[in-house]
Amino acid sequence: MIKEYEKILKQKLQSGEIQGYEVYYSEKKSFTLISELNRIKRNEWDYDHGVGIRVLVKNKIGFSSGQNTTDAQKVVNNAISVSKFNHPNKEFSFSPNAQIPITKHSSVDINSEDSNLKKLKEYISNCISTENHLMSSAMLAFQRSKLVNSEGLDVEEPWDSTVALSTDMKKNSSSIYDYLVLPNFSERFFDLPKKVKEKTDLSDKGSQQSYDGVIIIDTEALHSLLDFYLSSAEGARKHFKTTKFEIDQQVGDKKLTILDDPLDSRATARANYDGEGVASKSKEIITNGKLNLFAYNREYAALDNLDLDKYQGFCARGSYSSSPGIGFSNISLKPGRGKFEDFDKVAVVESVFGLHTANPVSGKFGLPINNGYILEKGKKTGIKDVMLSGNIFEGLKNIVSIAKEPVINDSYITPWIAVEGWHIV
Repeated sequence: MIKEYEKILKQKLQSGEIQGYEVYYSEKKSFTLISELNRIKRNEWDYDHGVGIRVLVKNKIGFSSGQNTTDAQKVVNNAISVSKFNHPNKEFSFSPNAQIPITKHSSVDINSEDSNLKKLKEYISNCISTENHLMSSAMLAFQRSKLVNSEGLDVEEPWDSTVALSTDMKKNSSSIYDYLVLPNFSERFFDLPKKVKEKTDLSDKGSQQSYDGVIIIDTEALHSLLDFYLSSAEGARKHFKTTKFEIDQQVGDKKLTILDDPLDSRATARANYDGEGVASKSKEIITNGKLNLFAYNREYAALDNLDLDKYQGFCARGSYSSSPGIGFSNISLKPGRGKFEDFDKVAVVESVFGLHTANPVSGKFGLPINNGYILEKGKKTGIKDVMLSGNIFEGLKNIVSIAKEPVINDSYITPWIAVEGWHIV
């Protein structure tokens, strides 16, 4: 499929109609089981594949996508037409030809269909048999990609897998949702329903109460807050002057070190190259609270007249049909020495929602707590109908401690953190 697109693009390049091109192909296969109450209600197969292309026309970038070879000419012409509406980017160029080491990660065998489906059914059955079960889903997905461009780059990611389990449990007025996403099948999936049931029981007995003091942000809530926090380190935000972050600025506590590592095979955002074909490498975004770098792809690095050999490697693609953007891969935090036993009394926030309402510039937020409790002398008391409020930038400058053991879920490898200066109201 990719060859037909490249053939047309080469002709356009030779005729001078375009000055460069990039062709990205991705393919995804997935199977999902969905349960409601005490039975499996639906199973879904999904297959999607297609091509996303970018062209360079008189220093302007155009993007378009398609799903079959018969549309190749139309897709190429669309990309050329779209380029006319974009701003010039005189310093931009596609990734140069490079030898990129390709690692085939340990993943689920794509050819073992029967045993794979059996495992998914085991997970769902485990959820269904757990008291208070409301809804659950179990998914196995396989994905691969290929990227070529006019600079001679030609790289291909082999098939890789993602396994996901989510479950929602309800008791009276309390409903708790949780999920686990890993590159492979794991015994941890069998633990999830039990943990969610315990959280639901605790929430059901919980009460509305305010709290001022040290707050532990557990891993799921931390993932949401880090998404918000790290967006201030994106090159697009720097380009449009919507971030207060600066290189070498103290943007967090000295205990805070954050790493972006697509080469860490334990989490799901592992990759040999980014969305533009730049070889993957581990990068410290924040070291001891200081910002080391902004996350750029080649497009925004060129717009800001930065060295493309230095400021790149963060190109992200939602799919073949979406224009390349900026994003992070596997995010990990440097562990500390913290333990729950260190605190006589502490609030634990396990999950929040509504982060889109937070102010991206000032950092102020007020987020409903979906799941949390007060821990006092080893006893848990559930809290509900309350909010976590504060300022994310100030809170992450006041970290009391960081846990010793990280938890891996989806694209995060993070321990919990304990902060001062936030409130539960």
